[in-house]
Amino acid sequence: MCSVVGSNPPPVVTWYQNGGSKMPLTAKVVERENLTRSILTLNVSRSDHGRELRCNARNPQLPDAVEAAIKLDVSYAPEVELSLGRSLDPKNLREGVDVFFVCSVNANPPPYKVTWYHEDTALSQDKEGGVLVSETTLVLQQVSRAAAGSYTCRASNVEGDTSSTPVHVSIRYAPMCAVAPSLRGVGLKETVNISCRVDADPPDVTFYWTFNNSVRREQTEILKPHRYTSKKLESVFAYSPESDRDYGTLLCYAANSVGKQEVPCSFTVISA
Repeated sequence: MCSVVGSNPPPVVTWYQNGGSKMPLTAKVVERENLTRSILTLNVSRSDHGRELRCNARNPQLPDAVEAAIKLDVSYAPEVELSLGRSLDPKNLREGVDVFFVCSVNANPPPYKVTWYHEDTALSQDKEGGVLVSETTLVLQQVSRAAAGSYTCRASNVEGDTSSTPVHVSIRYAPMCAVAPSLRGVGLKETVNISCRVDADPPDVTFYWTFNNSVRREQTEILKPHRYTSKKLESVFAYSPESDRDYGTLLCYAANSVGKQEVPCSFTVISA
């Protein structure tokens, strides 16, 4: 509402917005004795926040005019956008790197709370665990494969709560054994299928088998690939002891683009 005192004849009141352009809307004018009021009704959105409105009043018979200005203060629920640090590729993160997220919030009034989530679990400050939380950033130090999954940030103000679109993170890691060490009893000339399974990301792995003789353990034999078959994350060795020297420990390793398996899968073969 713009109130104008005085002027005879009554003033002409015009509304202007940013840049000086005339408002396309028609205002309601109420005239009483020496007072003229122009009432402008607007349907505002968040994009109108900070917009300047000017009320211009002039006597139609005089050259000069007077003005008053006001800036709109529009309250709205948060707009939230979550992004990964610029130098990071969400599909190509490895164990041991630091990962950080930025939560960008547009809200009026400003948010009184920003909450971070991994999947459906809220995250809190844990310096010893390598989780550093602030309103605008989340830092995960030396991540493990357990850090993989979807992350969101949620901002709250008096107008409402808004969650970001999830950002999915994949953590790549070297193979690790997916089977427990085992003991197999096999007779001479008998054949036993020994299955070695690993967990890895990416899952494109190459397998290696070695054998430690039970008599001379210091000697490790690297077994030739034609003696075992491998598919995806599993390798199967058809093992047949020909003599007592063939009893001992079979070790299975796998490697992918991240690295080689540190602790092998172990299978001990003894005489049945």
